[in-house]
Amino acid sequence: MRGVPAVKAPFFCAGYCEWLSLRRSDRPSTHRPIGRPAARSRRLSRPVSRLFLAVWLGALLLALASAACAPANSAPTSTATAVTSSDAATLPIRIVAAENFYGDLASQIGGNRVAVVSILKDPNVDPHEYESSVDDARAIADARVVIENGAGYDAFVDKLLSASPRPRRIVIDVSQLTGHSAGDNPHFWYDPTTMPRVARRLSEVLIQIDPADRGYFSQRLQAFDASEKVL
Repeated sequence: MRGVPAVKAPFFCAGYCEWLSLRRSDRPSTHRPIGRPAARSRRLSRPVSRLFLAVWLGALLLALASAACAPANSAPTSTATAVTSSDAATLPIRIVAAENFYGDLASQIGGNRVAVVSILKDPNVDPHEYESSVDDARAIADARVVIENGAGYDAFVDKLLSASPRPRRIVIDVSQLTGHSAGDNPHFWYDPTTMPRVARRLSEVLIQIDPADRGYFSQRLQAFDASEKVL
């Protein structure tokens, strides 16, 4: 540099370095020995450790309590399944009548405790020539009670029953109920004693399936008998 003798540069640098070294030695040291954490860090870590331990213990106690209560909670579930799977507890009771006049009778006796399906609704349809449908087969398969005229009048019902056997299904054969057989006049419903017999038999069947509604079915049977006497 101009105006500064070159011989003074080394002296200036040496002096500056000595001054800087002395200034650094006067500052307090901020370095901590390795392996010695600060007191504040130790104070903060203790509450965190205690909190973690409390959470862990709480989770453990909750798991133990859930395991202890599991067998007690599972018992009502199995009981409920057993009740709902019983035919006696399934309402409404499904009834299939081969002819609509038997279906009307079933509705009068069963009321809102039954669901009735009549296969032959048109009086002009010849049951000897009737070809059953898929819906008829499904209705018979799902039915708890089936009412047929019998004596060969509605033979298609027997075929549907054979195609979908169900041990607990109850079939009311009117021809057997009234003491008739094949070859007799199959129009049993014209006999004034036929419908009361079918009504009484159906009432017995419904009470057998649903004993809790015995009074309900008995009252409806009495109402039906009273209406028949008026006629």
